[in-house]
Amino acid sequence: MRVVKKQNQLIKERLENVMLQDRRPGLETLLAVVKSEVSMLLSNYMSLSEGSNAVEIVLDAFESGDYQFTIKARADRLFDAGKMLVW
Repeated sequence: MRVVKKQNQLIKERLENVMLQDRRPGLETLLAVVKSEVSMLLSNYMSLSEGSNAVEIVLDAFESGDYQFTIKARADRLFDAGKMLVW
């Protein structure tokens, strides 16, 4: 659990840095950062397939002002989650 919390904190910090450094971040930049962070996080739980399309992310915007990320990941194998937890 500590590993996941630490990575979540690192992801949050990287996204904040992107938003602060680029006052008008482009959608492509945001999606590239999110894809990189999600790929890094998922690699703790699965062996992602080779290639640039191993992780696909789609961002949908709704009239209500809500946003939804849809993530599709292709993996060659999953790791045993019980062995990944650190207590």
